Amino acid sequence: MGWKRMVHKLCQQGAYAVGIRPVGREDCPFLIKEPSHGAWYADPFVCGDGKHEYVFVELMPTYGLLGKIAVAAVVDGRIGEFHVVIDEPFHLSFPNVFQYGGKWYMLPETNMSGQVRLYCADEFPYRWRLDTILMENVRLVDHALYPVKDGFLMVSHDIVDEIHGYNRIFFLDMGKKTLEELHPAGTWSNIRLGGTFFQKNEKWYHALQDCKECYGEYLHFFEVDTFSSEKFVEHQVGITRVEDICLSVDTSKYQRIHTYNCDSHYEVIDLFFDKMYVDKFFIHQWKEWVKHTR
Repeated sequence: MGWKRMVHKLCQQGAYAVGIRPVGREDCPFLIKEPSHGAWYADPFVCGDGKHEYVFVELMPTYGLLGKIAVAAVVDGRIGEFHVVIDEPFHLSFPNVFQYGGKWYMLPETNMSGQVRLYCADEFPYRWRLDTILMENVRLVDHALYPVKDGFLMVSHDIVDEIHGYNRIFFLDMGKKTLEELHPAGTWSNIRLGGTFFQKNEKWYHALQDCKECYGEYLHFFEVDTFSSEKFVEHQVGITRVEDICLSVDTSKYQRIHTYNCDSHYEVIDLFFDKMYVDKFFIHQWKEWVKHTR
């Protein structure tokens, strides 16, 4: 085993950082929020209440297995400190936050629970409660929402295995709080979602993450031609890799990008890299000692 592989095995571990910049400022770099020693951040969504802008993320403890949902305020164009707002006994990620009927809702990934769960804010953005279990006994991840009358058309990725899956279409009725599966005609991508739908110059787009070679390597961007309960047609308009992005820090350490979202003020991304954790070696040795002394 070469020394680089040895260092990676003993002291490095995959982690995500998140970045933010103003919408429409392609000349500006994304300002990066690096992971702390105790946790990394992925799947960013950005939204605002008219007074402040916030970034919601999946917060993953460094040596943990279950993600939590956290939020940070945007201060002077930078992402502030994250605070956990939803913590469940199963993995949470992809915190799709949206407004409907004057209330704030969240439709995160809750695949490990076998459910699609809708949360509602009692006090935005820090206090949330479970509102409705929309569906059970499913393996759906990464829900993207497209606004229509009385709710949203929802695209979710159904996991077949670690590599294979396909996208399913639903109508999320926000009045009845129900999900109805749809089978529209048309042609759409079955690539796993990398963000929710967003509007730009009166056209609708969304990002999808390429997982052919590895999980979330780069992003495909698709433009919606038509989307209704009867027909869904979209086409690819671009691809974005890490090397295509202007960042506020050295880009050489970042290897993948798998999420893009935006609102009218900011756009956000996440970036994967191998982070150095000096204590990883000692934690590994401790776990091995405990395992062999039981």
